[in-house]
Formats: sequence, C-alpha cells, structure tokens
Amino acid sequence: MSAIWGPGTLILASWATIAAWGGHLLNKRQKRLRAVFVHDLSLATERFRKRHDLDAAGAAFWEMEFRRYFGLMAAPPGWAAQQPLGAPDSLVDDYWHELVLCTALYAAYCQASAGRFIHHHVGAGSAEAYARTWIAYKECYGAPDPSAWPAPSPLAVAWVSKTRSDGGGATDPSSTGGDGGGSQGHHHGGGDGHGHCGGGHGGCGGHGGCGGGSCGGH
Repeated sequence: MSAIWGPGTLILASWATIAAWGGHLLNKRQKRLRAVFVHDLSLATERFRKRHDLDAAGAAFWEMEFRRYFGLMAAPPGWAAQQPLGAPDSLVDDYWHELVLCTALYAAYCQASAGRFIHHHVGAGSAEAYARTWIAYKECYGAPDPSAWPAPSPLAVAWVSKTRSDGGGATDPSSTGGDGGGSQGHHHGGGDGHGHCGGGHGGCGGHGGCGGGSCGGH
C-alpha cells in the first residue's frame, strides 16, 4: 500500500521540521545561558583571589559580576546586538584578565557559553560602549552594584538612548569630541547575539597567556 502525499501533508511535514529545528535552537540557547553561570571557573577564581588578597566571598562576588558581563557579550539584548560593549574599569575586567590567562579554561568557557571564542580587545572601548553595557546590565539583572559598575557618563547614556530610538548606527560621541566618560569601558567585547541575556555569540579580544591546561603567570 503506497503512501499518499498531498499538499496538506507536505505542509504539515514542513511545519514539523521547522518546529523541531526551532526547539533545537532554543535548547542550545538555554544550555549556553546556563553555562554562562555554572561552568566551573574555580581555577581562575582562586588565582584571582590570591592575586587580590580577597576572601572567598569577595572572589565569588567578582566572579559573578564577570559572568553577568560575559552573558551580555554572549547574547546581548536585541537593541545592543552588533554593537560594542565595554567592561567597567573595576575588578570585573581584572577577573577577565585572569581568566584569559587560563587559556584552555577560557576557550572552553567561550565555547560552552557563546558557541565561539570571545576575544578581549585591549584599549578599544569607549564611553558609549560602557554606557551600553551598563544599561543592558540594568535591564537584564537589575540595578548594578556601583562598586563594580560605576555610573557611566550622562552624555554617553543619552547618546546610547538616542541611538536605540534611531535604530542604531550613530557615531560614538567620544570620537567626535564629546564627553568620553573618562577611563570607563577601556576594554570591550562586541555584541553579536540575539534577543535576550545569554546564549548567542559575542566578541572581545586579545590578551595572551601561556597555553596548555592551566593558567599562565604574570
């Protein structure tokens, strides 16, 4: 007995395939979001704790703040996608430095959390990039702790708000003689993900460390 394939059957089969693929992508995104916050970073955290003479609670605080920042790079809100994000001028960035030196661990964390390697660009940030990160953090996680996330330049915040309403594409005010906001956002990563806090792609860029399965020293 031969199967009968009519137009309706083909349409239903197509929708089933699309639904299955959509579920696969959603599951992958959820796994990456989970990895942002549960992937074991204890090797880097212990080195960071000793380097900065912190207790366990203090080191855990900065690890969590870094994870939140990394989650924004891995999958920024839709309005921040394709736009640079800036790390705060605080121990959040210092934690990132420590983790990057743990080359194998950092590469594994990037793959698990973002699906690609996220570079660390040194000295490439801007007041606008940091303001964008600060706003995205507030929307995703609530009010930032000012000890980790100092308030950005009001001019930069206004500029980011304007570019959001304009659909993006405006020039960074710090490159046109505006208030650059001091040293905030001196490192950055790009936002190249989709739609929510955690699970797409990101970019950031280029410290070295030594390779292998452990951390490189300073």
